[in-house]
Amino acid sequence: MKGQIFSRSAVALLLSGAIFLFALSVLLSAKTHAPVSGLGAGPGAYSKSAVGCAGFYSLLRRSGIPASASSRNSLSDAGAGGTIIIAEPNLAYARKVEDLLEDAPRALVVLPKWRWVRDGKRPSWISEAELLGTYEPIATLSLISNRGGVFRKEWPLDWPANELGINPSGSGVAQLIAPEGMKTIVGDGEGALVAEITRSGKKIWILSDPDVMSNHGIMRENNADFMLRVVSALRSWESGGGSSPVVFDETLHGFMAPADSPVKLLFMFPFWAVTLLTCCSASILAMAGAGRFGAPIARKPELDFGKSSLIANSAALLDYGGHHAQVMDRYVSMTIRSVGRALHAPPGQDEAALAAWLDRIGNERGVSVSCAAILRAKNTPEASEKRRLDRLHGAARDIHRWKGEIANGPAIHRGHS
Repeated sequence: MKGQIFSRSAVALLLSGAIFLFALSVLLSAKTHAPVSGLGAGPGAYSKSAVGCAGFYSLLRRSGIPASASSRNSLSDAGAGGTIIIAEPNLAYARKVEDLLEDAPRALVVLPKWRWVRDGKRPSWISEAELLGTYEPIATLSLISNRGGVFRKEWPLDWPANELGINPSGSGVAQLIAPEGMKTIVGDGEGALVAEITRSGKKIWILSDPDVMSNHGIMRENNADFMLRVVSALRSWESGGGSSPVVFDETLHGFMAPADSPVKLLFMFPFWAVTLLTCCSASILAMAGAGRFGAPIARKPELDFGKSSLIANSAALLDYGGHHAQVMDRYVSMTIRSVGRALHAPPGQDEAALAAWLDRIGNERGVSVSCAAILRAKNTPEASEKRRLDRLHGAARDIHRWKGEIANGPAIHRGHS
């Protein structure tokens, strides 16, 4: 179409690329963000590794408790009377943890204890684990209360303070809370395994040691019954009861559910960028098909009388007439004269005298090329026209270099040549 601004083939290619990128991003998102059971090796209801709690999640569901794992909005899933379980949250989501605890009617927060390494051959398993320093559990505890602390000791043989009636089991090192300003639900007299904080009419329980609910510890002696008692006690508080849901918040472990519909997905990160690119491509394609806008583009005249055309035509005529030697000879002479005027050479000198005077200036400035030598080479007669042209080409090249060095200094000229 005459006057068309955009190439239709280019815009069609851009639109095809945008559609391809969108499809690829959807595929990658489905692989990396869809909350599928068994994904991940860390803590959480999806993890079947030793430090995960998929076993406890399954136990709740088999016991008839309406448990779910939320990777979108745990507050909405829990409703007004539900219990949210925040198991070893990633501290990168500290602000979100605080918001959840502010709005959740009741919550169980599990402090972290282990640093683990994912198994390279089996991504949903861990290859090794070691105790964290106390910084991370203390930092997690500080999201709930600015009082209390965390310490470790040999696993207690007895729990004299126990409102749940079942003693948890364990071995090795136990992680306990120094329950300053908190109520001890289960403790050994020195510290609390389960502590309670009530703030703004909301109940928060803290489980200091995750081993009693993790996959590697839930099957130990009384731990399964103990954790069922913990959840039942929280659910029965005030308006809770047998029908109130239990929700594991998995967004705090980096999981993100896909959108409910493809339309919502179009406006979610990172897909909105592809959506924007697709819309822009479609707009450009529509503009390309609509023809030109505004006044017609003026056609260039068949003959252009501008300076560039004049120079190009003159050069073509000189080349056609075979006047190469005269042009280069003139170029060398004009360059010497123009440099002489720029350096205020004495007037009335012929070319040879002017070249000698310029060479004295050049020697003082460290110029590596001799103007007089270039002039002699230019004026030396040659039997062959071809050899004369070659010599004049060399003289023109040398005089250009000489001009740059005497005007700007040899070092600067060489750096830009």
